[in-house]
Amino acid sequence: MDQDSFIGVLQGLMELLSPAGAARRLGGGLQQQFGPPPPKAPKPPKSFADILRKGSRGKASPFKRGKKKPKIAKIP
Repeated sequence: MDQDSFIGVLQGLMELLSPAGAARRLGGGLQQQFGPPPPKAPKPPKSFADILRKGSRGKASPFKRGKKKPKIAKIP
């Protein structure tokens, strides 16, 4: 058994043990088992103003990053 074939066997074993290799091997079987994933319903297009106004439902909006709310000075 020369060095090249030994390295080949090692690489094969590593692929079998690695999660990526397992997923690649199982991927085809899973796809046949469950069929294609159901198509997602298309979302209605958002206008740019809506995105700015709503800040995309509580997610960190790219437009609001770094802006702080103005502090209103209370007059005693």
